Amino acid sequence: MPYVEMFTRPRLETGGAFGCQWATWDLLCELGEQYGWKPAGTIIEPSQASDWSKHGGFDASYKVEDFPLIKRIRQEDSAAWAEALDRAAIDLGEGILPLKGPGTRALSDRYPMEAFCHLMFGVRAGFLRRFANFLRKGAFIFMWEDGADRIPRNDDQTEVDDMFDFARSAHLVGDYKHAAEMYGELVKAIPGDAGLWHNLGLVRRELGEFEGAIGAHLEATRLAPAGWDVWQAYANTLREAGRGSEAVKAARKALELAPTAASCWSSLGSALKEVHDIQGSLAAHQRALDLEPGDPKWTCNMAVTLSAAGRNQEAIRLLRPAADAFNDFSVLQENLADYLIEAGQHQEAIHYLDRWLAQQPKNLRALRRRVFCFLELKDPKRTLGAVKAHLQAEPDFLTGWKLLLELSDSIEEQAEAKRQILALS
Repeated sequence: MPYVEMFTRPRLETGGAFGCQWATWDLLCELGEQYGWKPAGTIIEPSQASDWSKHGGFDASYKVEDFPLIKRIRQEDSAAWAEALDRAAIDLGEGILPLKGPGTRALSDRYPMEAFCHLMFGVRAGFLRRFANFLRKGAFIFMWEDGADRIPRNDDQTEVDDMFDFARSAHLVGDYKHAAEMYGELVKAIPGDAGLWHNLGLVRRELGEFEGAIGAHLEATRLAPAGWDVWQAYANTLREAGRGSEAVKAARKALELAPTAASCWSSLGSALKEVHDIQGSLAAHQRALDLEPGDPKWTCNMAVTLSAAGRNQEAIRLLRPAADAFNDFSVLQENLADYLIEAGQHQEAIHYLDRWLAQQPKNLRALRRRVFCFLELKDPKRTLGAVKAHLQAEPDFLTGWKLLLELSDSIEEQAEAKRQILALS
């Protein structure tokens, strides 16, 4: 995974150093802004400059570029960032994130709740303080480095801190296997840390290791019985494991601790659907939407339950404005397209499939549904185009080659389709 290296002196000289994964850098920047830091802008450093404090040009971006571009942050700006992170560290406290301060509340609104929680468990208060101490050393340079297996080593950072950073970053990029291995080592080193057990449960769930995930979540709830987000994650894992009745109990416990948390109401709604209490599920999802109107995730969950209740057109009416308002939330486009296809509204479904594919051009589910819609519309020209697009993403799609053979007028394409059909049959 890419990482960011920071130095208070030129790279080859002895001096202060700090390192973190790329995703951690982005969150540190965002946390600083949420807690009052007003970035003053960076300075691009020419790599050949011998005295970097006297060279370089202004650049407003704090983005880490994916090429060897070195940037400098001024001393005053660095000090202001440190003060903001000090405030964040106080707000975060230790262990389970309380979500009590205005900064953490604003951040949590930007991320799905569980993703936000594991973001924060990796950037713990102790880590923030260490980074703030580095910032107080003065101006520094930072740069992108490529090293998939490298764990950054900071001047005052322990091996456990390195493991936090690596595990969290692996979690963020979907490398759940390595994240689970690292969290597993961490809970051995710090068995009393509820946040680590919580994260271990999340990644084991992603791997489909439900028994291990449930065990990890259960330990997190034992260590942090007042952590509503821990109970909510436990409920969601129980539900995905098919243990609906237990999921309902855990979701109700989360609601006892956080009765105004929309995510808890939505989790309860999904758990109630699992035990076939459709009316209770709809009521819980509606409560989530009352608390956070228009939220795309709660809207999706409500639509799923409406569809399960046979109220497909209501689900479609609910999803349309949300899908239009949140064009980058692909699950909205996916669910709406599915319900439109079920309703026989294939032309409109294509519109949302195209928006889905604009975000994920090689998503095979979207590509296959697009082919199906054009077939249903009896539009051979556009069906052929959809088939070709699908075959580019999935060359082993046998049905696609058969359709290409049937629809194409090109002798070359027909010959290639015959070869592929023979090879795949």
